[in-house]
Amino acid sequence: MKRFLLSFVFITSFTPALRLIAQDADEIIFNQYLPQYNYAGGSFVIDTGLSATKQKRAFLIWANDLWSDSINRYMSLSEYDPNLNFLTEQGNTSEKFGSIKNMFPKKIIKSRFAHVYYVLGYVINSNHKINKLNVYSSPTLYKIDGNTLGLIWSRKINVLVNANNLNTVIEYNDMVETRDKGIVLVGKYAASTRSKESVFATKINSSGTLVWRYLYKTGNDCNEAANSVAENTDGKLSITGYVKKCQTGSFTGNNDVFYLETQANGLPVAGAYTRFVWPSNLNMWADKITRYTSVAGADQLIISGYVDVLSVTGATNRQILVMNMKQNDVLITAHHIGDPKADVCNDLIVNTIAGSASDYRIYLTGQTGNYNPQTSVSADAYFLYAKFNSATGVGGIGELSTFPVTAAPYNNYRSRNGLEIKNAGDYQKFAILATGVYNTGTSSTTYTDVLLRDFADTKASCIKQFDPPVTQFSVDGKSSTVSVDTPVINLYKESWARLHQLNVKEVCNSISIDPNKALNLKTGADNSSQSLQTLRIQPNPAKSVIKIATSDGSLLAGRYNNAMIRIYNTGMQAAKTISVTSAQGSSAQLSIADMRSGVYVVQLIRGDEILGCTFIKE
Repeated sequence: MKRFLLSFVFITSFTPALRLIAQDADEIIFNQYLPQYNYAGGSFVIDTGLSATKQKRAFLIWANDLWSDSINRYMSLSEYDPNLNFLTEQGNTSEKFGSIKNMFPKKIIKSRFAHVYYVLGYVINSNHKINKLNVYSSPTLYKIDGNTLGLIWSRKINVLVNANNLNTVIEYNDMVETRDKGIVLVGKYAASTRSKESVFATKINSSGTLVWRYLYKTGNDCNEAANSVAENTDGKLSITGYVKKCQTGSFTGNNDVFYLETQANGLPVAGAYTRFVWPSNLNMWADKITRYTSVAGADQLIISGYVDVLSVTGATNRQILVMNMKQNDVLITAHHIGDPKADVCNDLIVNTIAGSASDYRIYLTGQTGNYNPQTSVSADAYFLYAKFNSATGVGGIGELSTFPVTAAPYNNYRSRNGLEIKNAGDYQKFAILATGVYNTGTSSTTYTDVLLRDFADTKASCIKQFDPPVTQFSVDGKSSTVSVDTPVINLYKESWARLHQLNVKEVCNSISIDPNKALNLKTGADNSSQSLQTLRIQPNPAKSVIKIATSDGSLLAGRYNNAMIRIYNTGMQAAKTISVTSAQGSSAQLSIADMRSGVYVVQLIRGDEILGCTFIKE
């Protein structure tokens, strides 16, 4: 099973945060009443304000031990402000009082179309009954109101449970919201715990109704599963994950990476499945797929994870994997990054560089075992920044930083692992959600860590910087035909309730997130398809003149009279500012002929309300 995850989200009002200071920071989340229990985080989002309300907040998903161990858990969603002050918490309760059960939070995403959140959890080996029977595994998808954290609907996903299929395995590892407001989940399916596992994808619409589900048959005899999914500009889906290498009679073994493209309806694109075959005694693992271009039908994507290579001594050396892919499954480049000990990438985001059509910056987090001199510490969480080109891939390391803990008692830890990374302000500040295993007396405890890397902080008091090598390599691709099956699955309801508080402890400087500047907006046609009120730019891309309007076509000169329109480059430096006047009617026209080519952010600011979108200057 893929490592379990939890999730974490940030949101505030568009008024300035209380502590707008340059800072690298490190804070830890744990239970203030029962500190010997384990609390592990895994996924978070920074909310940039897609709601009509002024208050914006921060959220965290965590798994709560029922006892002081790391096995028996239930799930909840905790809410924090931008300075990591606790606000409230709600979560699943049906899994709370069992003897053998695990509820692992996997992922949280923010809707593009309404102020709601989708939360993905996974129940394994539970005694919570379905049809009065105990089942082995059941993923659960929750739709949560962004203002109240209340449950809109929940769907526990399983087969039509009977006495003969209690051990059916359904596990989802990732999800993406599609342009038609649906949710696509990807992972694996097996008829039982001792059967072959295959790649599985399911789509559920925004009302919680099953749209489609497909089991992909690739001709491989070994276990395989999807770890990540991305939606392309043309609406097709790109899926990646692992394929086991195995001997006759076995389903398991070391791993290869696969790439699969499907139509928007889930059916595979002909000829768009490739297994990237790595030497038989070594592993290659895909954990994340990220689309970084917006060219309908010809997008490019990055697959990140890890790859085993052989050191000069013949020993196995695990390093960060970065693969540059075309949408049609053609591999452009592959690089590995790292030093002699284990390096793993768990998450990656891409930022564009203004004025360039082919150069990008990529930011990664994960776990490295190379740089902590304490023998008791096996690995540290890291922040990595690298240059990236659409044709040549990774072009060099800008920085790799770790977050070694020096403050007692938290300096007595075994490992820390960066799970997800997000923009946290101005494309110069990055938040990382991590977990750490800390030695507490005679036992060890898992806590959730929130780490902040701020490029404006010249002191860098919470980090240490290093310079690992980057190596390009070749990998063989093996294509095969994909067929599909449609196993019968059912949707069952799940519970949600208000719970108690988690505490935050400053380890090295205080967290301060600026959601106003942590923009994760979409370019191009996505703007026009959103049902929430935002801005619309026409044409997009544009050469000389743009028209700025609201997405519902209402008069700018009405509600937004005297509002300010500001245009920023990706470094959030102001390029132009105009004021909305009564003469402008439903749109404001603006000359951009004197601006450099690149991606720009547009904000309409009226008091505490901000509408936004992006456009491309050709």
